[in-house]
Amino acid sequence: MDKKIKQFALSVIIAMWACGLAGALMPSFAQSQSLEQDVPLRDQAYFRDVVELSRVIGSAHAVRVACNGVDDQYWRSYMQQILGLEAPERGPLRSRMVEGFNQGYQESEARNGRCSANSAQAEAQYAREGKRLSDALAAFYFPS
Repeated sequence: MDKKIKQFALSVIIAMWACGLAGALMPSFAQSQSLEQDVPLRDQAYFRDVVELSRVIGSAHAVRVACNGVDDQYWRSYMQQILGLEAPERGPLRSRMVEGFNQGYQESEARNGRCSANSAQAEAQYAREGKRLSDALAAFYFPS
């Protein structure tokens, strides 16, 4: 159980760091090293949010690729790290997360296929949505 808690906490930190929010979580994480007891089981809301976060990261990835080219793998590498922590083995959660990422990418690519003046705004909106979802995931394990 201890390993899973640490893996989850790290995945939330990675997601928040990807959205520029790691500093907001670090004090809480440092204070909660004793979370080994009374950790709730992940519920449907958690799974919904982690899949939605995957979709948002896929959307942001499409914007970056449109503006910076296919060599920009900034968001995809974060997604790979989150997958490695949240769903390291093949299974339903990993499949749903990958599908969410791909769906977000395809939808964003259809809307923002080319880099434009609105691209930075779109990526910022995805970052705000990622923050909201990351906060919800963090609150699951680190209630205020």
